[in-house]
Amino acid sequence: MPKNSGIHDGHRDRLRQKMADSGFSMPDHEILELLLFKDTPRKDTNETAHALLNGFGSLENILSADYRDLEKVLGVTKNAALHIAAMKLFFDRMQFRKTEGGEVINTFGDAEKFLRKHLYGLPREQCFLALMSAANKVIHTKTLAVGGFMGVKFELRPIIDEAVRTNAAKLLLAHNHPSGNYLPSAADKEVTTTLAQTLSQLGTELVDHIIISEKGAYSFLLDKALEHG
Repeated sequence: MPKNSGIHDGHRDRLRQKMADSGFSMPDHEILELLLFKDTPRKDTNETAHALLNGFGSLENILSADYRDLEKVLGVTKNAALHIAAMKLFFDRMQFRKTEGGEVINTFGDAEKFLRKHLYGLPREQCFLALMSAANKVIHTKTLAVGGFMGVKFELRPIIDEAVRTNAAKLLLAHNHPSGNYLPSAADKEVTTTLAQTLSQLGTELVDHIIISEKGAYSFLLDKALEHG
């Protein structure tokens, strides 16, 4: 037996061949196994794949999960967790580039629809920016920070730096509330006011700060909520 062979090599080779022959027909747990192979050498990834699906419910939820939560699943190494999380970034980046420079945000409804594509369903709070031209076209997006389940820390300096770096005329700030509550906190209001004043001195307009949640969205500019379902 070759020195580097292992008891799982035959199974992995069969899965790779199955992927080559008819990848679309593979069940979800086998697709996960393929993703886990590289960062989980010499271990059975079948149980780990099933544990991920049992814990998160679907491939979509696994891809949207924070790597720190993925890493808590037995058998998932930190490298494997980062690899899976990178897949979501890859898909999001490709989706954005299809519309980059062409998406126009004129209303609260436009903004909410755009932001839901980036923030809806995420398990942790994230601070998200959309940098815009004077004609309200999105020219760049960036996730600035990832927090916990109940909060994310807003740092003004990185937001301002990103506005200056992209030479944005306008800036849309957003964050999500995984809890479902879309109403702002006192801290949210304070940081929004300070950011608007600082950006104004630089010649950049803060068009809005929007909270996205499963149940609705809130606009700081309009002091208005849009409730869903």
